[in-house]
Amino acid sequence: QREASGQGVNVVAVDLPGHGDSAWREDSDYSPATLAGALNPFLDQLLDDGVLAGPLTLVGHSLGGLTAIDLAAGRDDVAHVITLDSLPGLVESGQGAGDFMEKLRAMVGGPTVFASRDQIVAQALALGFGGKSEAAVRRGVIHNTRVRADGQVEWKHHIARLKVDDLVSTLGDPAAGWERLASLASALDVITASNGVISPAQLDKLRQIRPGSRIITLDSGHNLQEDAPQGLADALARLT
Repeated sequence: QREASGQGVNVVAVDLPGHGDSAWREDSDYSPATLAGALNPFLDQLLDDGVLAGPLTLVGHSLGGLTAIDLAAGRDDVAHVITLDSLPGLVESGQGAGDFMEKLRAMVGGPTVFASRDQIVAQALALGFGGKSEAAVRRGVIHNTRVRADGQVEWKHHIARLKVDDLVSTLGDPAAGWERLASLASALDVITASNGVISPAQLDKLRQIRPGSRIITLDSGHNLQEDAPQGLADALARLT
């Protein structure tokens, strides 16, 4: 909770299905529409219980940003959507998309169980994946892995177990995503990364479809929360 204009603002962070400590889906379907369908009753419960009060602001990074767009398209209590390095066509044409996908293939295409977190950190650093510093990489590894009963370490999120091409297919049809984005009754703003996965063409398309959308670019890789946490916090404060 933070103070804004003299009023408290409740903030709830959600583990998407298959992410964090949430259960994995048996069908391995992590499309934005499916994730939005899973989150809708959860949001309704938070509103009914008084934990949140509308109008809502949805903030989502990467796949979470596409999910936020789908959520907002199906609700009348969302006033604002902020996506973090996320627009339809997420990994198709961004200036760093090809490099990002190659690193992702190398990172998740290998072993899924490791002897230690140090082993994962070393692999991520060798690939230049996950953050600007070893401390940032280690923090990300700690948050995204768990130690099993046998002492070995595995990724928490199911997506790390999927083939990368199957993962890309879960992002949904870009044309349908742009249609949903265009139809939103809520405001929509974007915080993007200078070395992220969004291309100038995608930002131009956003400006054409929604000329009122604000765009803030940070000096960061795709994982804004790891590369530029203070800049991201400042940008979110400016937009909300």
